Amino acid sequence: MVKSFKKKLLIGALSAMVCCSFAYEAEAASRAEISQIAVNQKGSNFQYWNKDAASYQALTNYVKDITDKSSKNYIPEKDRIAVFDMDGTILCETAPYYLSQMLIVDRTLHDKTFTPQADDEKFARQLEAWLKDKSAVSKPGSSTPHFASVFNGMTALEFDSYVKNFMKKPVTGLSNMAWGEAFYLPMVEVIKYLQANEFAVYVVSGSERQLVRQLVSDMLAIPEGNIIGTDMEILAAHQGDTDGLKYMYRHDDYLVRGGFQHKNLQMNKVTAIAREIGKQPVLAFGNSKDDASMLNYAISGNKYKSAAFFVLCDDQTRELGDMDKAEKCRQLAAQNGWNTISMRDDFKTIYGEDIKRTAAPSLAPKDLAAKDKSVDYMVFVNKTHKLPDDYEAKLPLITVKNSFGKEFQIEPETYRHFEQLRTALKQKGIQVELDSVYRSVARQKEIVAEFTQKYGADYVKQYVAVPGYSEHHTGLAVDICLVVDGKIIDDNDEMIAQKEIFAQIHPLLADYGFILRYPQGKENLTGYSYEPWHFRYVGQETAKKISGAGLVMEEYMK
Repeated sequence: MVKSFKKKLLIGALSAMVCCSFAYEAEAASRAEISQIAVNQKGSNFQYWNKDAASYQALTNYVKDITDKSSKNYIPEKDRIAVFDMDGTILCETAPYYLSQMLIVDRTLHDKTFTPQADDEKFARQLEAWLKDKSAVSKPGSSTPHFASVFNGMTALEFDSYVKNFMKKPVTGLSNMAWGEAFYLPMVEVIKYLQANEFAVYVVSGSERQLVRQLVSDMLAIPEGNIIGTDMEILAAHQGDTDGLKYMYRHDDYLVRGGFQHKNLQMNKVTAIAREIGKQPVLAFGNSKDDASMLNYAISGNKYKSAAFFVLCDDQTRELGDMDKAEKCRQLAAQNGWNTISMRDDFKTIYGEDIKRTAAPSLAPKDLAAKDKSVDYMVFVNKTHKLPDDYEAKLPLITVKNSFGKEFQIEPETYRHFEQLRTALKQKGIQVELDSVYRSVARQKEIVAEFTQKYGADYVKQYVAVPGYSEHHTGLAVDICLVVDGKIIDDNDEMIAQKEIFAQIHPLLADYGFILRYPQGKENLTGYSYEPWHFRYVGQETAKKISGAGLVMEEYMK
């Protein structure tokens, strides 16, 4: 693995939102260290991937196939072309927002040597306000014209110097890492692996081209000519408003940046690839709908075997994931035949073990609206305490899937904390999955009928709640199943037999806001037999009080 080391930098930093200065101690892999990551031609020395991941298997099997001269799918070296989006595919995307937008805020509001135009300053202040509280402020419009404006007139060297200085500033929301170091190490390995197999690697980004060159060219050994991005005008210093067809470059001229020219998203990415590369890629990597055209171009009507990979922003523990976006992207990938890469499940590490999340998980807009409804996380329900009749109508829910594709509804905060717990357990070698979460009163009636017919009335009294009296109506209760040696364990007796696993799970629950709702030895209070799989979200502070005192909710709520 890349060896982390400490380097101290005293820099102006983005604090809560780009404004104060402090000493920053960076412990991420440096750009020099990232550049030394190497993967051999056989791919036998990948270090940052979970090698049982379907995406890893799909990629390495593909490369082995198309580089085997005896294979019918062999691709000559001259036609091995791979295209990568940058933001969110190989580089941290929203911390708290795209790098190019953070540059606008920094240049416009925090560069004392620069006097911005009024409309640029207004936009930057709106953007900064939106970054602080996305729930209360409307998102400003397109940033690209403002990016062009605030760097207009700079020479290439001046712009490069500004970007290099900004790259030393810390990423907001993740500890111990500067923007220039914020690369997904597993995706760096993919690039190195492809380069070892004679692929020409291109970065095709919506970010500005020269910005991308500064970020990736030297560090990842990707030639500047292999960088395609959003373009600004390039003008002669004395050209002014004269059309390029009518202006002759003077002996005392030099090049400067001009206005906005071209945004490199969606179909524009395909057009740029066709124009600048002149060949159809056989591999494409992206992470958002703006990459969809590029991915489909790579796999549609290709004379060679081709593949597309879609990175999902589904890690909210080690990264600034967005589960709502991740689920939409998963569905988009399924519709289009792309392989998905789960940052949560497929990456052993993202930035290295020293990098920790410091910001609370971001909320999708609909989640924010839901949170405003003030969920009562201490709502009490058991065999004798019925939920209010209108409870379900007021409950905010989101729809999620487990690793097997099964859909569930769950309260947003509960899900975020479950995902954090799930990731922590995975790092211990324990795989847990959602098995049952929210159930409506109507569904509970169906379950009672089904289980009575299947197991008998005595079993139902012991394990199944009367409709209206179930914790699962709250959206705050989670039943899990286990995956052990590739086998799903969800039978009650088999689950209870997994004593060693649950002995590792239960002590961690309170750290993530959960309690074991029906523990052993408290059956006379809870009214239910021991259920090691049934967790209830109450919030971290309350969970620690309940668990620390060895109580159940029936005792705590007295």
